[in-house]
Amino acid sequence: MAARAGLRKSARVFFTNPDMLHVSILPQHKAWKTVLSRLKLVVIDEAHMYRGIFGSHVANILRRLFRLCYVYGSSPQVVCCSASIQTPRQHFSWLVPHQSLQPAARTPSDDPSPNTNASPEITVIEQDKDGSPCGTKHFVVWRPTPPPVTSFDPNEPHNPDLTGSTIFQSAQILATLVAAKVPTIAFCRGRKLTELVVEYTHNVLRRQNQSHLIPRVKGYRGGYSVESRRAIEAQLFRHELLGVVATNALELGIDIGSLECTLHLGYPPSIASMWQQAGRAGRSGHDSMAVIVCFDSPLDAYNTSLGSAMFAKPPEPVVLDPTNLFVVKQHLQCASLEMDLLSPRSGTLDIDRPI
Repeated sequence: MAARAGLRKSARVFFTNPDMLHVSILPQHKAWKTVLSRLKLVVIDEAHMYRGIFGSHVANILRRLFRLCYVYGSSPQVVCCSASIQTPRQHFSWLVPHQSLQPAARTPSDDPSPNTNASPEITVIEQDKDGSPCGTKHFVVWRPTPPPVTSFDPNEPHNPDLTGSTIFQSAQILATLVAAKVPTIAFCRGRKLTELVVEYTHNVLRRQNQSHLIPRVKGYRGGYSVESRRAIEAQLFRHELLGVVATNALELGIDIGSLECTLHLGYPPSIASMWQQAGRAGRSGHDSMAVIVCFDSPLDAYNTSLGSAMFAKPPEPVVLDPTNLFVVKQHLQCASLEMDLLSPRSGTLDIDRPI
């Protein structure tokens, strides 16, 4: 505890997340008074991920944060970093509170007069193309044609009746890439699929007399201990692994220049997610490949029918609603615990002036 108190006084940069703000920093804002009073810049990374009901909660957490910043006399600037989205200005204007009040330290009385002529300014810095280091990306769409299944033995993943399945063919592709020394990350929809693909890939390597490569193929998902995940991440950065099977836990914020291929079990849930996942490979500037192994589903069949047009579609709009009544009610209770809601000094007035 003493060490944490010392950090609050001496540190200049803090890395945190919305959960920590909600659970610890905002309820204990008096302990963070020094930090909040000197706060100059708030950087929100991967801002496009704050959408839907989750994004609405985060937007209200940010409003509580800025309200307390006002109380302690600071008015930080906000920088949002995001992947490509259709309407960045609209999204960020909903995510970030439009605080047009002057800081409390500049107000001589407890009855501050908001600057009603001031309007929030949002500057969108865009690029005509992806700004991350990346060479040419080649997409391969793989459509398995499974034979009729006449028997199923979960203990025999190499059963000939199952070799046409999306899961097993993905494992075969991954094993082939690993045997060819092509560093690959495979994305799965859920923990169970992750473990199945890892198991099947190990079985394929074993049957191909490539058992020495089995330790170089591992899974990565929620549910692993922190120590296990950090160990896998370290192996990735040291280029000790040739294959990683992951959920979307590795979709964001990873920059491993050695990855040359991404493998996707089914089309990712959105256009933005597809490009995020495919963007994990080829970041050294070399060409890379993304292999999408389709499930036998109407959605994957439709996406496949689009052909190259699928990869020319713009990202979907990112939507959130910070005024959602059910969300606001919960955060009002939290905000009232942190500071009186109706006190002029609390920074509640005019905190969300619409653009």
